[in-house]
Amino acid sequence: MANNPDIDVVYVVLPPSMHAEYTIRAANAGKHVWCEKPMAPSVADCEAMIKACKDNKVKLAIGYRCQHDPNMQAYMKVGKEKPFGKVRMVTSAAGYFDGRTNHWKQNKKLGGGAMGDMGVYALQGARLATGEEPISVMAQASTTRPEIYHEVEETMMFQLEFPSGAGHPARPVLV
Repeated sequence: MANNPDIDVVYVVLPPSMHAEYTIRAANAGKHVWCEKPMAPSVADCEAMIKACKDNKVKLAIGYRCQHDPNMQAYMKVGKEKPFGKVRMVTSAAGYFDGRTNHWKQNKKLGGGAMGDMGVYALQGARLATGEEPISVMAQASTTRPEIYHEVEETMMFQLEFPSGAGHPARPVLV
């Protein structure tokens, strides 16, 4: 692929622990990169990916199609324009059931865990609804199937607080 002039973009769809290595390889070969989410397990890996793409003058995109979905675009518009008033509380959830016992999503070394896989959708939903970045997080991890999820959490529940006060437990919504 590196020497094939017909290939302009490399799509990295490996476990997250391998994203940095293969993104950097593609960038060094002069290929644009589309990397699956989550970008990488560490900030250092993400920064190295960004630097490699910048140094090689190629584009880096994270395969997180959410913002381009028509329903999400409408959701983002409501979050931005606030036609129903100030956002006070957001409830968001994402998940699925997987009975496999040997998937990368259950392996800490490969980048598994609830947040990097499905949790980003709930987190993104809250950010888009408020149009803000969270200023504090309270979270609790749990596992109901330790025989499958013995290295990473199966479930993550979190509460976010935003600059506007949305989500703050001491600022209840009065009705």
